[in-house]
Amino acid sequence: MKSIKNFIILITLSLLPLHISAKEKEKSETHFLSGFIIGKYQIIGKELNSNKTYMGEFEIKEKQGELVFIKKINDETIQGKAKVEKSMEGTTKILRLNYLHLKQAFEQTCLFNSDLDNYARISCHLYEKDISTKNPGLEAMFIKHED
Repeated sequence: MKSIKNFIILITLSLLPLHISAKEKEKSETHFLSGFIIGKYQIIGKELNSNKTYMGEFEIKEKQGELVFIKKINDETIQGKAKVEKSMEGTTKILRLNYLHLKQAFEQTCLFNSDLDNYARISCHLYEKDISTKNPGLEAMFIKHED
């Protein structure tokens, strides 16, 4: 019985570095992707539950170890938190934006990839948090080249 316990302990200890290594790899990948999306963007969007379109500006940056963003559309400025996380299937990384606007919680689920110039291009579905809609808002964000 003692040899079985020792065997289980040995197997557990030998697998622990693999588990730690996988977590460190995921943390490193998330950090890299977070750095990849930091920057200033132009927004082309469609309002939630409407077909009205708009243009604006978006900036994502790191502040005290977290991603935050500022979105400017017309005369409104919206600030919130951003996070790179796994999709539900766990194979794709997504960008999740959360913020309050007019006392209502909003969330955006975004896909991102590189464009032909190796800058991030971001596309998002916009919706009220925990409220279903058949007409989500849409935003496409393109890197803003500084003059």
